[in-house]
Formats: sequence, C-alpha cells, structure tokens
Amino acid sequence: MRIESLFPLAIALSGFAASPTEALLLQPSSRNNHHGILTASATPFRGSGSTSTSTALFFKNATKSNFDVDNSPNPLITQGTAATIATTTEEDSSNPPVEDETSEDDLDTNVDLNLDLDFAPFDDNCFPGRDENVRFECDPSVAFWRDFQNNANGQSVPSAQDNVQEMNKIAQMFVRSRASSYFGKHLGRTAYFAVNAVLGDAAYRFVSNRNKSNDKAGAFTQSAQRGPFPMGMSGDYASKLVLEALLCYKQDYFEWIAKGVYREPWDMASLNHRQSNPFNAITQTSRFVRESVGVLGRRSSGTEKDKQVKFFGSNNRSTNNKSGTTAAAAAGKAHKSKIYPEYYQTAFHFQGDGWMSSDSANVYETSTETLFLGRQDSMQRTSLPPLVALANAKFKGKSMSSSSRPMRVLEVACGTGRFMTFVRDNLPLDAEYTALDLSPFYLENASDHDAYWRKTRAEEEVKENKNTATTIAPATLVQAQAEALPFAENSFDAVVCMYLFHEIPRHIRAKVAAEMARVVSPGGTVVLTDSIQKGDRPALDQGLPNFEKMNEPFYVDFVNDDLGAHFEATGLVPETKIVRSTTKSLSFSMPGELPL
Repeated sequence: MRIESLFPLAIALSGFAASPTEALLLQPSSRNNHHGILTASATPFRGSGSTSTSTALFFKNATKSNFDVDNSPNPLITQGTAATIATTTEEDSSNPPVEDETSEDDLDTNVDLNLDLDFAPFDDNCFPGRDENVRFECDPSVAFWRDFQNNANGQSVPSAQDNVQEMNKIAQMFVRSRASSYFGKHLGRTAYFAVNAVLGDAAYRFVSNRNKSNDKAGAFTQSAQRGPFPMGMSGDYASKLVLEALLCYKQDYFEWIAKGVYREPWDMASLNHRQSNPFNAITQTSRFVRESVGVLGRRSSGTEKDKQVKFFGSNNRSTNNKSGTTAAAAAGKAHKSKIYPEYYQTAFHFQGDGWMSSDSANVYETSTETLFLGRQDSMQRTSLPPLVALANAKFKGKSMSSSSRPMRVLEVACGTGRFMTFVRDNLPLDAEYTALDLSPFYLENASDHDAYWRKTRAEEEVKENKNTATTIAPATLVQAQAEALPFAENSFDAVVCMYLFHEIPRHIRAKVAAEMARVVSPGGTVVLTDSIQKGDRPALDQGLPNFEKMNEPFYVDFVNDDLGAHFEATGLVPETKIVRSTTKSLSFSMPGELPL
C-alpha cells in the first residue's frame, strides 16, 4: 500500500482543536514550569545486559525551603561548591510531599509582593519575534514559518485539497529518499494522537450531555467555522493541522537528521520500545480520555477554584494542637511554601492537580503530544543543534575512558524528562547530565525515562561494539527553583530550558535568565526553547492572546516580552534562532574560553 494513501485517514482522524482557539495552532503546553530545592542522587548503570538501576530521588525537604529566594543568600551557592547530592535507597524515593506536617511557625508568610500579575496588556505595536531576528543568526526555518500560509502577504487560504497535495509531496520526498520508515512511524504517531483527541472530545460531550451541563465556553468545544469535524472544525483547518505535523517531520529529518546534525529519535528506532506496546497505548489513551473530561469541564466553568491547585490542605482534624486551637482553625492561615512560589500554584491548562500528582505526570506526555498531533518531540529537537555543536567542537571523540573531563549539561525545568533522553542520546555518553524541576512527581517520571534510555542505549552500544561493556551514569535529578539554582558559578558547559518562560512572570524570567548565565562557564552555551511570540508567525499574531483562556496567566505578557534581552543583560551573546511550527529555540554563548 502506498504511504500516500494513508492521508485521507490521517485527515479524518485529525479533527480536533489543538487549542480552544481556531486562530492559535497547537500552542505549546508546558508542564516544565518547575522550580524548588535540591535533593537527588543516582547510582551508575552498567550495560552489557545488566538490569537498569533507576535514579534514586530524595525529597526530604519537599515542603520547606532551605532558603528564602528573594531575601536570603543561597547557602549552596555561597559555599562556593555545587550542591551536595544525597545518596539514597529506592525506598527513599517514595517521599513526595503528600501532607504538610510543618508547624505554623514554619509556614512561609513572605508572599512575593513583586509578583507581577498586572503585566503588560497585548501590545499591537510589539513584535519581539520579528525584532529579535536582527540579533540572531536565523536558520532558514525562521523565514519559512514566518511566511507559511500568511494571509497578510496576500496569500489565499489554502483548501483541504491544497493541503493534501502538499502532504503528498512530503510523502513522496520520504519515499524517494528511502526514509519511509521514519515517515511511516511518525505518521502512525500522528494518527494515534489524533484518535486520542477525538475520543477525549467525545467523552467530554457524553459526560456533559449526561449531566445536562451547559458549556459556558462554547468556543472551546465548537469552532466558529462550524465544520463537520470534531469541535466544529472545517476540513481546511483540520488538514492544515496535519500538514503542520508533516512539515515538522520534513524539517526534522531532511534538514538535521539526514545531514548528521543529530541522531534519529532513539525511541522510534525499534518496535520493541515500550511505547509501541499495545497495552501501553491503551493505558495512555484511557488516562488521556479521563483527563480530557476534567480539563474540558474545568475550562467550561472557568471558576477561580478551577484555576488553582490545592497544595497542602488541612484534613480538618478536630484534635487540639499545642496552642489549644483546632487544626481546622489553624488551617485558616493558608500555607505559603517557599519552595512553590505563588505563580506556580496554578492549574496551568486546567490540568488536574497542576504539576503536583503522579496522575498528572503520567498523562502529561500523552496530553501534550495529542495537543500537537504527535509533533512535540520534533519541535523540542530544535534545541539540539547548538548543544551538539558545542559537544563536537570541544568534546568530540572523548571516550568514557578518557582522562579529559566530560561535558557538563544542566536542563532547567525538565518535567517528565522525555526531552532529556533525546539530549543525552546526542551527546558523548560520558556527559554529566543534571536535570532540575520543582515537581517531585515529574522528577520520578524523569528518573524512569532516564533509566529506560540508559538501558536501551547501553544494549545498542553492546550490539554495535561486539560485547564491549558500556557504562552510562544516570542523570542527577534535582528539585530546585529555576530562579535560585543551587549550583556554583561556571558549573556547566551548557544549560538548556524547555517551555518554561511562558508560564512564569516577567521578573522571574529575568531571574531565571540571570541564574542560567551565572552557572554556565565562559565559552559555554545557553539554549532557550519555548512558544513562538508575536512576529514569529504573523498569521497567528492576533490569535495568540486567546491561549490565555487555557489558564495561562502569563502568556499575554510572554508574547510581548523580549526574551533575548533578559539573557543579553547578563552578558550572554545571541547566536542562533530556529523555528519549527509553534516552537522556537534561541541559543546564546558566554564570552570566553571553555575550561577543559
């Protein structure tokens, strides 16, 4: 069967709104907005057929900070050394902050008064995505996505037939290049996530009708186009979403993978990967459908309660405490944790439990990939070229037995750690990788992803090198605030941050940028990857503010913010810019020579 014949099916399965706004195509969702305090450890994994040892996590202080971010010096920094890593057993990793047991004296009443909730409104005269292009070396993808189906340039809106013709051209490119395996797997991935979207929308409608509930946000479940596809989308719009996914795959493969810049996705190299297991696929779909009913319901009601995450609520026990008051009365004073800032205590995207539960962590990847029709991984890989370039220039050929020091990499706001595996898979295997996040639940998933990648990659190395044992050290996982990194200056050769900045206030963006610059060594590289902004894709500019309706309180300010300026203010120098669909990557260098 010709691969092109699958397109009508893919289009039919693509009837879902990637966001509740028809003008906004697949805006990135982040769960990677996580910051807190250090605690984690790891034990090495030895390849050659041995069993993987998961990275052990230790969250002893998960409800109480070691220091006040705004008013106290970071003791881990002032000591002049990298943060101490605590070695633990697997039993130690089962200590997430389920219930707050701190006394009232331990409660943090120092609320961040500088929290800029009154941020700048949408500015029709502000186009940071366009204006920054003169400061960065722009990849050809920047101009491509700027002009893609841009009506402002006098282009007519392509029909579904036009979009299908473009899809066929892309398919033929892969077939002629003998890369149909890559393309077929990604097309199947897109179809799977499209099915998830259809099922999630159908489940929500069923529950709503059964409960006779009214959808106050009708625009969320029905596009103004009133088309035949789920959520009321027209065939033109649905086909455009599929085309965007295929264009991402085309750029991913032909412009980077085929040229040897980075490797083909390790998790799609074999059908033996656990994500290809039918039971796993059914389990993830079930989780997503259940989550969709809650997310769409909360989006429909849109109350303040639906937007917040209850972090450490009282169980309202009636027993007296030392002061003679009841626990219920003591609970009248809200717990303000120094680890979890005020802005963090938000159910971004109306996600169940925010970032603070295992259920949230387990469904996150399926939810975001469904949002992007399976192309999120491809968009995230725009972060790889600057990191690989640094590795090739300074660490290429350094084996794990080399006396030269390994490459040191920090990922800020790593979320579930899936992207971490793609980075590690493209760097020297002896690279020392540190991943930081605020949610202990997401860090648990990151530990699992890291262990599974190490096992898979070690087996690959053994197979390729004919029984040569391969040792890949696990990543160091750290619970820490991005705006107060618990590391000494010049601790890393490269720092990368994914989908964080659009979920934090502007003054916190400046702090995070300053911290990333502080911990990177002279001659090192900093990479910021996040949503596009105004000016990156003019055709979407007017629709961008609508994403705020998905409980993204800082997004309107984000699309108006000059991201590069935050980093340039710290002395970092703009280097490259890459755009892929609704994601862009900016890289910076720290002047000086990398100490080797």
